[in-house]
Amino acid sequence: MDTVSRRDFLTAGTLLLSARSYARIVGANDRIQIGLIGCGHRSAGHRQMLKMSAETDPNFDLRSVCDLWSVNRERAADDAQRLFGKRPKTFQYSEEMLADPDLDAVMIATGDHQHAKILAEVVRAGKDCYCEKPMANTLEDAKLARDAVLASKQIAQMGSQWLSCPLISSACEKPRAFSPRQLPTDHDYAVPTREYQSDQPSRQPTRPPSMRRSCRAPKAKTRKSGLRHNARRSPTS
Repeated sequence: MDTVSRRDFLTAGTLLLSARSYARIVGANDRIQIGLIGCGHRSAGHRQMLKMSAETDPNFDLRSVCDLWSVNRERAADDAQRLFGKRPKTFQYSEEMLADPDLDAVMIATGDHQHAKILAEVVRAGKDCYCEKPMANTLEDAKLARDAVLASKQIAQMGSQWLSCPLISSACEKPRAFSPRQLPTDHDYAVPTREYQSDQPSRQPTRPPSMRRSCRAPKAKTRKSGLRHNARRSPTS
């Protein structure tokens, strides 16, 4: 049976602790440097996601944030400092942030119409990317982003977690267990027509008396009432 001396055990333990401590050093080569493009409400959710990830895998830094609006940009930087203890760099334009050679990955949370084009810019700059849904608003933009990702060696992920959530998958599988005759049809969800409602007055929505009065159309004068009105104005014989 092999034995380990006390000296060797302490030496190995010291090296292990040193390696773990090095992994937490800001700016270490093996730490993933992450940037945020778009610093609105959804980006706040991204920072919370990073904070939760740091509890199990803290080997990353929130390196930079980018937004055209200075208010959102500074608010995101302040929030990042509160969450991670270090204020990230701030950029107004994505081109300037993507020019950073030490940046490894980007999380996109801009307006929906900007997702596809910025995703293409990110992977072309040699950065991995996490992009919020939807990837694109038009087929042309979707093809642009797809071709840019396939032409690169970068990793791209779309923020459609609900599509892979076990709860949603289970809900999709349950209807498939039924035969077509058991599934509800469009007729089951159809809105009753006016003729159908007239046959069943109990299903007609009731309105308060005040609403019924306000919805009444003004009565039009009939021809007969007009003749009577004119007759009263004519001279008597």
